[in-house]
Amino acid sequence: MSTALRQTLHRQAGEDDADVVDRMPRPLRQLAHEYGISTVRAFVDSDVTDPRKIAFLIHNVFLGAREPGNRRPAGSNSGLEQQIGLLLMRTGSTCGPRMFLRELREGGLTIAPIEPDDAMVEASLRALDNVGLVNRHTKHRARLRAALKTAAKHHFPWLWGSL
Repeated sequence: MSTALRQTLHRQAGEDDADVVDRMPRPLRQLAHEYGISTVRAFVDSDVTDPRKIAFLIHNVFLGAREPGNRRPAGSNSGLEQQIGLLLMRTGSTCGPRMFLRELREGGLTIAPIEPDDAMVEASLRALDNVGLVNRHTKHRARLRAALKTAAKHHFPWLWGSL
């Protein structure tokens, strides 16, 4: 079965990867959609053909490097970075979570919780301490900016430390 399956996972003349995915057995097709055809192909080429084993290995290899006991860069908030990394991997991105977050920052963007925590609320309240009379839009902009920067500093201190 392994040789026939290997042949199924490689392109024939005039085909692209979408054609290959379409003719894959359903469980492998689902893995290809989630983790990418090249990842599934690498496992099958290594004689790991059981979709449950492939999913198990992908999950554990990816998360294993991010276990709590493993060394992390200073200031890393591994839980959120791990979620972002897993999402990037599942969507086929070759970009890691830190590169992704740097790109967001350079574009003036960040990732913040929908529900503000106490530190975000406090930052919002303090945002106008040294500001004189301002219009409503300027006031709300300053408060939102302060809350978002506080969230960013909390989640990604290694990236936003200079704010």
